[in-house]
Amino acid sequence: MSRAPTERRRSTGSDASDEVPQAGLCDRCTYCRIRSSARGGRFYQCLRADDDPHYTRYPRIPVAHCSGFSAAD
Repeated sequence: MSRAPTERRRSTGSDASDEVPQAGLCDRCTYCRIRSSARGGRFYQCLRADDDPHYTRYPRIPVAHCSGFSAAD
């Protein structure tokens, strides 16, 4: 069984087929990792959940408020 590839940031291409729904704060967070399934699904994983049970590993999108948000460079 192969694992789905992991992306660091969402695509910013101008092609309409590359459009991804806005994920709120997760789009700009240092602790967000985008996971893709073999069937084309995209999941936003919160890496803060690895160390702190207060955070949801796969939060409901879009995220409007998060106490652990840290803007990515």
